[in-house]
Amino acid sequence: RGIGPLGGTFPLVELLWARAPELVAARAKLGQAEADVTRSEVFPNPGFDFQWGTLAIGPTNPPGLDKLSDVPNYTFTLNQPFEIAKRGPRQAASRAARDAALYDAVETLRQRWFDLLERISEVATAEIRVAALEDTVRDAQRLADLQLERQKRGDIAGLDVDRAVLEAEKYASNLGQE
Repeated sequence: RGIGPLGGTFPLVELLWARAPELVAARAKLGQAEADVTRSEVFPNPGFDFQWGTLAIGPTNPPGLDKLSDVPNYTFTLNQPFEIAKRGPRQAASRAARDAALYDAVETLRQRWFDLLERISEVATAEIRVAALEDTVRDAQRLADLQLERQKRGDIAGLDVDRAVLEAEKYASNLGQE
């Protein structure tokens, strides 16, 4: 499945190409440039003109002339423009404009893609930090429970238990913030 200017089979890139607001304008500009290239490669349409002049309103001079066939003058013109030394440069200019629009669209897509990858990495990093903090909170809570058991048996002072409980609460608060 191609995605316009890039080709390839990356569904996330295709989704970005199809839906990113900045790329809507780039796709429209690219389509217009492609239409200009097509228009520059075909010959201009021929023209046809018809004119009817000198309409007799009153009597004719000499008298007796037919007012529709003998008096008026008719002009028919059929024309076809031929572009001498203009067609090639016009085609080259339209192709260059199309290529510029394509490069602009690809660059905009590339920037949005790297922005998306950066956001994905930020989310992944945050999830890893949360998982590590969850483990730390669990371990700190286990340590506080063990310190409490040791205090009940008289092995440590109450101050050590309070310190372990405060550290467990601090890590739980950090986890909540994260």
